Amino acid sequence: MIQLRRGGSISSEGFESGKQGFIIRSDGTFEFDGGSFRGHVEAESGYFNGRIEAEEGFFRGLLETPALRSSTEQVLSSQRSYPANTPIENIMISEAQFWYGAFTSPFERNYDVVGSFRGREIRRIDMRLTRGPFMRWAVLTIHFTSGSPAIEELVDNTGLPAGGLSFRRVRHGWNVQARNLPTEDPRFANVLWRNGNQLMISTG
Repeated sequence: MIQLRRGGSISSEGFESGKQGFIIRSDGTFEFDGGSFRGHVEAESGYFNGRIEAEEGFFRGLLETPALRSSTEQVLSSQRSYPANTPIENIMISEAQFWYGAFTSPFERNYDVVGSFRGREIRRIDMRLTRGPFMRWAVLTIHFTSGSPAIEELVDNTGLPAGGLSFRRVRHGWNVQARNLPTEDPRFANVLWRNGNQLMISTG
């Protein structure tokens, strides 16, 4: 038997939320034990605690599992810090070696960052370094988040001022992170594992 409840909701007789029966509420929400849709279903959010099976799908945002995370969320690197009096040239060489494995001249990079310099928040760092047999110059440009001056430039072998420089690089766009990977060869064919900073595939 179907019942019309106060407020305009419709439910089955003996309905108990989370236990039995169904309800269609006047606010547009509903609760059923199960269902079958033969056409298009679209939702802004949802929660599943069981198996989902589909022949195809498309995710525009976050996808997260215990082993894999894919998102367009902002990702930050580990902390990069340089103490006072560090020569500007040394900073650039260190950054080149850390991120790219080696320094090659000329070196030019612009980093979106989260960090601080001279007690102020910074949003970007520009690095330009050229080394040759007859010339050698380096320019480090710090872009502040707010306030004046908007930027500050440090050149050549100038040392960092008191307080130094500390920042984390910001990565934009899609990021795919594999989690909880084995750190030694599991000896099962086609299983991913991590050997230091290298992604490996076991051959069994």
